[in-house]
Amino acid sequence: MSSFLQNIKEFWKSEFRQFMTKFIYFLVLLSICFYLFRKIQTGTKNNQTLVLTKVMFVFLLLFLMIFITDMLFPEHDYGQSFLTLFIFVLLIVYAGNYYIVKYLKGSTAENLLKSVVFTIFVSLFTFLIIYLFYHRKNSYKSYQVYSNFNQAYIKNNSFMYFIVFSVIFFYYIYNSLNFNSKLSNIMTGVVLGTYIIFVSIIFIIYYMVKLKIIRRSQILNTFLALFALLYFFTYVWLYNLMDSMETVCKTKEKEDKSESKTLYTTLIFISILILLSLDDTENWHQLGYLFFVLISIYAIYVLMVLTPKYPSLSLIGLWLFVEWCITFNYRGNDSGNSFHYMLMKT
Repeated sequence: MSSFLQNIKEFWKSEFRQFMTKFIYFLVLLSICFYLFRKIQTGTKNNQTLVLTKVMFVFLLLFLMIFITDMLFPEHDYGQSFLTLFIFVLLIVYAGNYYIVKYLKGSTAENLLKSVVFTIFVSLFTFLIIYLFYHRKNSYKSYQVYSNFNQAYIKNNSFMYFIVFSVIFFYYIYNSLNFNSKLSNIMTGVVLGTYIIFVSIIFIIYYMVKLKIIRRSQILNTFLALFALLYFFTYVWLYNLMDSMETVCKTKEKEDKSESKTLYTTLIFISILILLSLDDTENWHQLGYLFFVLISIYAIYVLMVLTPKYPSLSLIGLWLFVEWCITFNYRGNDSGNSFHYMLMKT
């Protein structure tokens, strides 16, 4: 009896038991994502929603590619065969969810439960294959495979939760706005498109941290810089698009006012990027001091003159003023944590 309990205790602490737990959990989370994607694709008639759903699915595939890259074993034989088995199991899980959504009747909760149960059965069958064809033949190499999968799971654990909850929230937004009307179709495209932009920025930051291009202390500055760049290029694209279209019932005065507002907005975002790129130690060259003086004058001009004239510039004008105050008052000694250092490094 004591030897039996000892065997159970050793199994519970083994890499194989941790691998089983993490593998089932990983497949179940992916299965939920697959089911929700198929549910959206079969339930919507909006082309914009279909395109955005495919974009979100691409983010999930990119995450899987990163996970598989962390799991590779170039040094022994079982790595390639286990990778083939892993991809085959993912395809089976996806095909199972495709069948559940298309052919089985029931509510979303009932079909989602069927998807989870199906995934668990697939996982148990996979463990049987692994035990018969890997574990029994060479337990040492098998434990290397288990260990590598566990390490890949731990490395990508937090971002895996982010991707899964992003997909769930994506489905929640779609389900809340899916009324099959023209207004709801427009709202769905706008809201889901904005959400995709947010997810893409987070994904880029995650990959930059993973590649050690930036540090964790630089995440906020990088997020603001990427958002500013995206906003800037969006403004440029919209400006060129609207400029190429013929205007109807629009006076010359209104055109000049719109062009001036776009120009002021573009200058504000360029000023914010320059402020973020300045070194925290304030050991700037002549060009850096010149930029800071010009931006100081422009920030005061935005706050005092442009904001009352163009109320829509209030938020980004306040952002510029806050960044200017931080640059003016703060002097950091650790330039390695600055956005300037990230730019110099890249």
